[in-house]
Amino acid sequence: MSRSSKPSNRADEIRRRRSNQTHKVKVATSASKPKQAISGNRRTLLPARKSRSVGTPEPPPVMVRGSARSAATPRSRRLYNVSLGTTGAEMRLPSIPRVRVGWRVISFLLAGLLAYSLYQVWNSPQFHVKTVQISGLQRLDSNAVLEVVNIGDQPIFMIDPKRIEQSLLVAFAEFSEVAVAIQPPDTVLVRVTERIPALIWKLDGRAYLVDNQGTIFSLRDEDVQMSYPVVEATASPPLPYWAAQELLKETEQALDTAGLFESLGLVSVEDLVKPEPARPFMTPEMVRVVLMMSEKLPEGAVLIYNAENGLGWQDRRGWNVYFGGIGQQDLAGATSEFEMKLQVYQAILEHLKAQDTKPALISVEYLHAPYYRLAP
Repeated sequence: MSRSSKPSNRADEIRRRRSNQTHKVKVATSASKPKQAISGNRRTLLPARKSRSVGTPEPPPVMVRGSARSAATPRSRRLYNVSLGTTGAEMRLPSIPRVRVGWRVISFLLAGLLAYSLYQVWNSPQFHVKTVQISGLQRLDSNAVLEVVNIGDQPIFMIDPKRIEQSLLVAFAEFSEVAVAIQPPDTVLVRVTERIPALIWKLDGRAYLVDNQGTIFSLRDEDVQMSYPVVEATASPPLPYWAAQELLKETEQALDTAGLFESLGLVSVEDLVKPEPARPFMTPEMVRVVLMMSEKLPEGAVLIYNAENGLGWQDRRGWNVYFGGIGQQDLAGATSEFEMKLQVYQAILEHLKAQDTKPALISVEYLHAPYYRLAP
């Protein structure tokens, strides 16, 4: 009995082992196949779950500031082998590291080069003012202009043309225009336009020049009085309306500025009004009339003006003649008016000579109502 049961037990053991192995193979195969998901009447294959591989994790890369290379990556160097002329014989030279220049270094070098260049140009005598050329002067001395400009041996880059122009216009009322230009490396060009005097107006013991446009400005040289007609006046002529309005605004601004500066203790009124600037004084038509009267002036006579009787002259024979405020209208009207008044004056003078009388005053201010007064 015991011998017959052993083989059967052995066979059972073998069948059990085979059955277990077959079961394991099926389980492994079913695990690798995609699962089927049943939804309704359709079957959907699900992807198989990936098996996790167990391995050594890679170390995280170590970043170095300024580059994306790993800290463990060595910097490559160039190797140079020099042949010695024998087969298989070479000599290796020392390795040379690669030098990389960044944009910050380049910009720093450029900034330093620019600063050095500016310093050299600024302090170089080649770029300092050595010559000031003045053109357009007619009566003024160039030395007087150079004293006001006063830019000798300064860096050419420090010159402000606008400031020089304003200084010259304030210092010299004789200038109607001033233009300053810089000519590198060491020259400054000053071009001025002087006013052309037409007559001399004497008022309150002072002499002034008046140009063809009726602008008055100071007389610097007393010797020129013999070159222009001179008007001995006791008052100023009436201004054109537009000139009176501008003068009023300028006067108000000057007074306001003077009051402010004096209240602050910065400057006095006397300092503000010197030197006297050029300003409108009379109409251009009145200037033309004065010039015509000077041409008709008898020998030894002197041109005169007062606010009551207007323009006239003082005859050397002892009487005054007045023609009134000629020149307040257009030039053609002023010219024709003066010619008619001059004819009336000549007729009155002939009439007095015929009567052997001497006048003290002849007035033709009003063309249709002339009169005269006899000398006592």
